[in-house]
Amino acid sequence: MRYALVRLTFRCVHANFPIRRRTPASITHSFCISVAGGVDAAAIQRWLAQPRYQEVNPGGAIDITCRVENKRGECRWEKSGNPIGIFPGKYEWSGSPDEGDCSLRVYNASLEYDDGVWQCQVTPSSFTAKDALTSVGAQLVVRERPSAIVVQRVGHDVVVDAGFRQQVVATAGEEVQLECIVTGGNPPAKIAWFVGSKAVRDGHAQENDRASPSARTWTSISRLTLPVSKADNGQEVRCSAEHPTLDGPMRAAAQLSIHCTYSLVRYTVRY
Repeated sequence: MRYALVRLTFRCVHANFPIRRRTPASITHSFCISVAGGVDAAAIQRWLAQPRYQEVNPGGAIDITCRVENKRGECRWEKSGNPIGIFPGKYEWSGSPDEGDCSLRVYNASLEYDDGVWQCQVTPSSFTAKDALTSVGAQLVVRERPSAIVVQRVGHDVVVDAGFRQQVVATAGEEVQLECIVTGGNPPAKIAWFVGSKAVRDGHAQENDRASPSARTWTSISRLTLPVSKADNGQEVRCSAEHPTLDGPMRAAAQLSIHCTYSLVRYTVRY
């Protein structure tokens, strides 16, 4: 069902009426009549589709969607709060703005220039209208391959054996704090833990952060609390990082070296 917004305006009309008996002259009278007019509410600019989260490989092309019903204003784009112009070969209309399709095509996607939050805007249909549109911010992620992965015991120096294998030295009964650090990825890598051939489902949490506000890639750290026993001696603990730019996961591993505690028992022998 559609509703119409009706605006009533009043137009004053002057007319001459001859009034007999009271006066021989014509007396000028003014009266106002109402004239109905208005604007159909269905003509107001509305969203049909707004930008959404997307990922693209470096050097690739991608369309950022923006479609508007009853569009009469002008389409504009911003990235991370900065206006973006139309530049052939880099930023072009992928649809027809005159027909309400303000979608933008990004060519040769670059981590430096294109990774960020994109917004589509449409100016009002007239200077008196209040139908300007600003879309939700949508993240465009230009993928970047992680550069390194390490596993280590929190607060301890790295220990290697004669075969240059990294070791985690602990005492049976301890809860060992381990961390896996993946640097350089965009979006953040997804980290998983394994002891031997078994995946560790619980006892770990991942945090993702950028080194600075201007940094374009992420550092991901997953910390694992691992109770160990003598039976774990010689087991391999490893972390793996999955990322859409990788054909297979990155891995880092260390060998558990578990020591036992011994207690001295004294016996008293009497003769």
